[in-house]
Amino acid sequence: MKSTIDFPIKYFENYLDKEIFKDLTAFYSSFENEFFGHRIKRIDKNLHLVEYYKDSYNNDEKEYTTASFESQIIGKLKNEKSLTEEFIELGFQKRFSNKAEMMGYAKFLYLKLDSLEDLRAIKEFNFLNSLIQDLRETIRKYSDLKDELEVNNGIDEKDKLIKYTVGQENELILEVFGFMAGLNEKRERIMTDEQYDLMINYIKKLVKDEKLPEIKVKLNKVKISNELLSYSFWVLHNQLYTTTKIRQYFIEFLKLAFENFKNKEVTTIKSGFGTKGRFPIDDFIPQIIKQYL
Repeated sequence: MKSTIDFPIKYFENYLDKEIFKDLTAFYSSFENEFFGHRIKRIDKNLHLVEYYKDSYNNDEKEYTTASFESQIIGKLKNEKSLTEEFIELGFQKRFSNKAEMMGYAKFLYLKLDSLEDLRAIKEFNFLNSLIQDLRETIRKYSDLKDELEVNNGIDEKDKLIKYTVGQENELILEVFGFMAGLNEKRERIMTDEQYDLMINYIKKLVKDEKLPEIKVKLNKVKISNELLSYSFWVLHNQLYTTTKIRQYFIEFLKLAFENFKNKEVTTIKSGFGTKGRFPIDDFIPQIIKQYL
């Protein structure tokens, strides 16, 4: 089912609910068959990767190629995302003279994206998070009239701050921490998909209940600096509550949830909370964090 100007996210509602799993089955079937199966070196059904030899398997064969489900479908999804973004833009254009309609339209679209994030596919395929965040950013760009007015009044782009409002807490969490589902400056996975999902669930609980969640499983050491990890939580805190008074349970969460901080005292973590300049501003760091550096 295709997206339209009236239903700009319809394609993703349908595709991520059912069709992506049909494509996944087809991906594995294209390798696991009598014509290709003898060339398979390894199949990873957690990361959805297939390693296969250049030629038929034999003891001396060393050359192999890796095929990923992500690389197979990412082009199709990018094309559909571009189309969806065009429809979103047209939707805002139709409502541009009526601020109330624009805000209502934005809220409706955010709710649609919230429903997508509850789908099994988002948890199964971590690379989809960046796609959802791109769509959120498109909505934010056209619905944030204050930012548009600031640009028109000559305020430099770098001086604008991305700010979230009440009701957008889950979007904010993913905007700040979505980069941790990807690669660091050394092109290493920052954390596994399972650990990332666990972390996001912990943080959502932390924000929703405004207290330390029950930490049943400690998060393994993540492959970013402690300073960047701590600063990411400072950005979240600043966006939600400002930093006039730091909420102690944020500090305790860093200590109890992350292996990175197991040997750090709470007082030490708190004293460095929000300190700039202790880590390089690498490309993988999201703008919502960079804007404070």
